[in-house]
Amino acid sequence: MTAAMRNGVALLGASLISFGLFWVMYQLVLGGEARRAEVTALPTIDFVRVQRQEALETRQRVRPERPPPPERPPTPPRINVKAQSPTAPAALAVPGQQALAVAPNLKGGPFIGEFTPAAGGGGGGGDAELVPLVRVPPQYPRAAARAGITGVVT
Repeated sequence: MTAAMRNGVALLGASLISFGLFWVMYQLVLGGEARRAEVTALPTIDFVRVQRQEALETRQRVRPERPPPPERPPTPPRINVKAQSPTAPAALAVPGQQALAVAPNLKGGPFIGEFTPAAGGGGGGGDAELVPLVRVPPQYPRAAARAGITGVVT
């Protein structure tokens, strides 16, 4: 068989399968409408609302009395405070301290600091033990919890 003949047979088979599937979907959507029996009309009941003659009751409204005006609280006594005169700023010079001599970085770019191997490189290293902030209790599977089996995963 040549390639053209194989392609033609494949195209014909694919189109037949596609149209067959569309026909099956159409029959499914149709839902067997032809097999349905004729629906007979059911008797209906007419409800008529009877309007009742009711006498409206009117309510007598009475205006409430005005509340008495609130009493004024007594005025607080006046306090006389003398204004303080401004004082001279305190001298904060500490004897025995010398001024820091820091050379400005004029090379351009921000100065973050220099790397020193003795400092640990800023990796957060230290001699202190790690302390957990939160202790989460273990959740064992039901069968293990019922049997009382505990253990440690290493």
